[in-house]
Amino acid sequence: MGVVFRARDTRLNRTVVIKALHPEKARDAEPRRRFFQEAQAASALNHPNIVTIYDIGSENGIDFIVMEYVNGSPMDTILLNGPLKPDVAVRLGTQIADALSAAHENGIIHRDLKPGNIVVTGSGHVKLLDFGLAKLTDAGPVGLDPLRSGASSPVTAEGCIVGTAAYMAPEQALGKPVNSCTDLFSLGAVLYEMLTGRRAFDGDSAISTLTAVLRDEPTDICILNREVPQAVADVVYRCLRKNPEERYATAADLKKELDAALDKPVVRTSSQPTVSVTPFQNFTTEPNDFFAAGLMQELAAALAATPGLRVTSKSARNADGILEGSIRKSGSRIRVMAQLVEPGTGQPIWTERYDRELTDLFAMQEEIAKLVVAAVRKKLSATPPVLAEGLLELKRFTPASLTLARDCFERAIREDRDNPAIYVAMADYYAAAAVLAVREPKQLFPKAEWAARRALELDPDDPGPHAALAVVEAILHCRWDKAVIHFRRVLENEATVFQPYLFVLAPGFREVPGGRSAGSLAYRAMAQYLASNSATAFQYAEGALESDSHFWPAAFVQALADSACEPPVGIWWSQGVIARRNPESAQIVLDALVAQSDSKYVPATLFATAYLTQGELQKAFDALNRAIAERDPMLPSILLDPALEPLRNDSRLVSLLRNAGLSAGRHMVGA
Repeated sequence: MGVVFRARDTRLNRTVVIKALHPEKARDAEPRRRFFQEAQAASALNHPNIVTIYDIGSENGIDFIVMEYVNGSPMDTILLNGPLKPDVAVRLGTQIADALSAAHENGIIHRDLKPGNIVVTGSGHVKLLDFGLAKLTDAGPVGLDPLRSGASSPVTAEGCIVGTAAYMAPEQALGKPVNSCTDLFSLGAVLYEMLTGRRAFDGDSAISTLTAVLRDEPTDICILNREVPQAVADVVYRCLRKNPEERYATAADLKKELDAALDKPVVRTSSQPTVSVTPFQNFTTEPNDFFAAGLMQELAAALAATPGLRVTSKSARNADGILEGSIRKSGSRIRVMAQLVEPGTGQPIWTERYDRELTDLFAMQEEIAKLVVAAVRKKLSATPPVLAEGLLELKRFTPASLTLARDCFERAIREDRDNPAIYVAMADYYAAAAVLAVREPKQLFPKAEWAARRALELDPDDPGPHAALAVVEAILHCRWDKAVIHFRRVLENEATVFQPYLFVLAPGFREVPGGRSAGSLAYRAMAQYLASNSATAFQYAEGALESDSHFWPAAFVQALADSACEPPVGIWWSQGVIARRNPESAQIVLDALVAQSDSKYVPATLFATAYLTQGELQKAFDALNRAIAERDPMLPSILLDPALEPLRNDSRLVSLLRNAGLSAGRHMVGA
């Protein structure tokens, strides 16, 4: 809107800020209205956390505001260095809440609270700036011009969207009336970013960001920053409720809760397993041999630093396991025997032998210690009940069950933020939600990737994260050559790792799972259908349904293979099956999809299928290009569907296949 100068007030001998409206803006009534509105709104407030307005006027045709100079850094600049410490974020957050409380008591709603409008001084004092979008409520102070305060201004009229997309409350994003709770949502988004270093809602454009505000829930704060107390995170979650009535009633209430949150103890309901370590027997015969002593020191340090595991040197009777072993050396060869035994009975829980050629002494000690510690934790860590409940819901693989699974996993991770099994479960949830198109896959797949990578950081040998990473590499990144590496790890551990959402990878790989689970059979059914073997596809799907009668991917493939079969109810992809049957059905589906797309995410491949059935090829290809941008998980199957055989030489289809990383078809595994 204008230009900002630092200046010197020679009369009062002080540094000030002059905010001058850009001359081009001054020609239009609306920018001038908003410019003076900022000065009027802020000048009505007298609060230590709100910038002070000294004067307002015009000189030589230039409108200007004179305001307090704040020697500090904008919050958005501060956050470039990453998240703040929780106590710092809370201290700054309470000051912002106090400033908002003063504004609200004077009938003024800020409506554009964001990191760029918050300045922090070197002493940690907050100043709230830029009331340019402020709205005067009925309780506003006498003396403010209602036209300039926004009561009748076009920029504040119902149905118009004002503010910054990533920090808008849902009601603001929809152009509905706003109130003080609107600012509390924005403060929640600012607090989220202060605590995590990430925006609560983000997208590639303003529209996709607003869509996230309206539909999505942000990633759990305690997943992104393990230092944040749960009570602090809960305050932020309440601010970010979609329904304004579910947020705090006032900024003062929010401040009170935020103040108290840091003092609340961290509650962990799951007990950590305990291991007792006994010195390894040293059978080496060479004098001055430092390997055994060094290995024991490495083990002790690694076990003590292992999250979710308690190490005791006291009596082993109350421990969950006793770690013991022996070390032998013959020339340049080292053999380490390690075993974990059950207290009382002495029965072995786990045993392993490590034979190594002695080259780099320290590297070998570190490697063996790391392997032993990972194995011990995996053996002693029982599945928490809430995690087990979530895994059961995840296996059901329906939109409703995934919601229940997510709630379980978030509760589990609050109790133990360092358990790799929980991060694997979270990765599987996000991948499954993306495949089910619960929300736009492009938003969900990165979360699946983050959780899977975090699981591998905690346990590099766990095959569990590779299922999600296979889908992420193939669908999100279109890198099927990298996806195959993860898929092979899945097949090596098929009995425990193969997930139901993996059937969407059938277009990319020749090698298929050999198990008899519903997920494995559905994968083989989809692969057979794409190879134009409809009868065989139907048989595999039948076998999957015999294993689990509610497993919708199998019913979905059956409906593709045999038009006499009805597709599963309540699944997005069923609309595509119906739309492909005849032009009349396609039109009915199109009408329904258009109506639904106003309030929820609708996969672009569904539109593409309907347009193809109607012979609207250009519209179909436009929809398929949107599907690539959205990272629609069914796009590979659509592109390699036998029904598109007449278009196989169409340059548009060839281009789409190349952009999706499928130009060579099913070729990666077993090639």
